[in-house]
Amino acid sequence: MSSSGDGDKPAQSGLVDMGDIGFYNSNNPDVLITFTIADLANYPGSFSEIVLNVTWAQLQSAADGPLETAFIDNAISAINAYNAANGTNVGIKLRVWGGYVAPDWAKNIDGPPITITGQHTVDQNFTPQTIGRFWTADYIAAWTSLQNQLAATYDNNPVIRGISQTAGASATDEPFIPLKGDALLAPPPSTATVNQVAELQAGGYNDAARLHDEPLSCAINRVSHLNEQLPTLARDRDDAAATRHTCRHFRRHSLPILRSIGAGVRRRRESAGAKPRRDRRRRAKSRPEAAR
Repeated sequence: MSSSGDGDKPAQSGLVDMGDIGFYNSNNPDVLITFTIADLANYPGSFSEIVLNVTWAQLQSAADGPLETAFIDNAISAINAYNAANGTNVGIKLRVWGGYVAPDWAKNIDGPPITITGQHTVDQNFTPQTIGRFWTADYIAAWTSLQNQLAATYDNNPVIRGISQTAGASATDEPFIPLKGDALLAPPPSTATVNQVAELQAGGYNDAARLHDEPLSCAINRVSHLNEQLPTLARDRDDAAATRHTCRHFRRHSLPILRSIGAGVRRRRESAGAKPRRDRRRRAKSRPEAAR
């Protein structure tokens, strides 16, 4: 399963068919997602993996309940049949969606569901949607339990090549895509807007919760916020000044977050029994001067 010897699966390579994600903004936990291998047949030999989109509500209808995996198992069977018929080695990337399509019991963890109004992020739908408190410890524990059960069931299945990191997702399955501060309330020509972030904050969300739940997003966004400042810096001073400002900002704000993420990964690996990796910086410092 792994060529690295550290318990991980091989790194993803080649093109991946992302599948159909139009279901997400239905705000219907019972929505039926279709899995089709039509794209594989239309472009033979082009893809190394295909994304299997599935909702948390599909997999676990009851709190602490067993997983209902027929949808995943049927997809694995379809891919096995396709590979056997075509002499290919296509795998599955599993993408589990929470957010708006989490089960009702999860949306009610630590309080009633939060209603988000205004234009959806994935499509042009304007139907109000509900979401749970995905940043709380209880919600994260339920999500982690789901992931652990999926790992125990499919980690040794060679067709399942990996998963999408969808923890903390809200607007889409990608945690770093936030809700909008000025979402349209109705289709044009209406110009009325709603602050979806404020709706989330009214349910208890704040910056500290976001840092806890989406640390990588915070690190990236702190740098991306410089985009508005850099043109002015470059115009009023020069490109070198803009570069220095960017580097200082990264060291002060983003680098500590990224280091914290790395430390957390190391702790999880070691608690799982993986051997700690050597610190290359320390190894380099220990070399004799002549060897550098």
